Amino acid sequence: MSLKYYFDSSDSESLSEESQSVGSASESLSSQVQGKSRQDPWTDTSSASACPSSTNASAVHGAPSNTASGSQLSDFVAGGNQGSGYYQVEVEDAFQLRMTDASSGRTQALHYTEIGLVHDHGRYFNSVNSAPYRLPADEEEWDRLQKQHKTFIDIMGRKYPPGMSKVMHSETPGKKLCLDLGCGSGCWIKDVARDFPHCEAVGIDLFSISDVRHLPPNVRSERFDINLGLSRYSNRCHVVHARLLSSGIRDYQLLIEDIARCLVAGGLVELQECPPWWARWMHFLNRAMRAQRGDVDAATHMRKWVSSHPAFENVVYEDCWLPVLEGNTVSHLDDPLGPAYARLRDDILVFLRAGRPLLLKSGLSEQQVDELEHNATREIYESEVTQYTRLQCVHAVRADAELEPLPSYYAR
Repeated sequence: MSLKYYFDSSDSESLSEESQSVGSASESLSSQVQGKSRQDPWTDTSSASACPSSTNASAVHGAPSNTASGSQLSDFVAGGNQGSGYYQVEVEDAFQLRMTDASSGRTQALHYTEIGLVHDHGRYFNSVNSAPYRLPADEEEWDRLQKQHKTFIDIMGRKYPPGMSKVMHSETPGKKLCLDLGCGSGCWIKDVARDFPHCEAVGIDLFSISDVRHLPPNVRSERFDINLGLSRYSNRCHVVHARLLSSGIRDYQLLIEDIARCLVAGGLVELQECPPWWARWMHFLNRAMRAQRGDVDAATHMRKWVSSHPAFENVVYEDCWLPVLEGNTVSHLDDPLGPAYARLRDDILVFLRAGRPLLLKSGLSEQQVDELEHNATREIYESEVTQYTRLQCVHAVRADAELEPLPSYYAR
């Protein structure tokens, strides 16, 4: 499996400090943060290019026990030409990576745990075991997310929720803050940064944005488990965006509570979630995600949770029907959205592969997963009837209302 990760050489001090925590085997991200409680486990990230920290970065599936320590990574960066160029990390074999200083050409062999990854069933995953999200963090998955982003824009006919341009308008650098929860490859938050160049754009995920070479200067990437809370951004955000996040969220209604406290009055939230689809394959994936404590029913309740919350007003609900199985009724020649449908089909095929390790970890055999994947793939190409899945979208404005402290039953 291919993997390329780029980070800026100008943040070597932060990189050095974070690399020391690799292999710590702590049970949650909060245990890494000195002087912080579990309810406020944030660390400051001074640059968009901060290398991801590692938690529970233990080796799996035959990786050597004498993995490289964080000092190799920090020593390599410390010896580089600081402040210029970037570092590129590529796969050398199943468990070994090679990092190259783009400015000098120097190389260093690394174990994948040193940049916060674990290797499982042929794919790379983030090493934050406190979170239920278990889809890969590698090049194939990032490419899938990029294509999915463009497909959604084409099919929905918009990039942002209505009213976002007005909310984000400002000529003062850093005055407006946009937060993208579960930012993945960073495609949406990078668009925000380019379209609103005076804003502060922050993407949060379990793995940092993988390629900083072309990041807009107003983007910051933070590696963090959203399940632990968002108190750092209390009453600071003008827009909060979350797309297809529910499988990695233990309590989606609590996430809405967190978002309500992040937004300033008049701020905007957009949530997009899909209920499960493709009966048999998704049945097993849904079961596996539940076992990881993902809130997979969030799409069903999201509208009610936001509409009934005192922090939100002007709530708008939208359905976007995505043709997951084209059948013989969709013609790429006649339909202007034909290319988008083709990208969506490719996205689904890659998603099948991305879900494979999770299905195997849930207790299914290789033979059972092979059969599920084969039949789902055949259905994509051979179905006579177009089948749709519903992308459920909610966007709302933050009301000028003071909120009570979170009830005790929302204990994290």
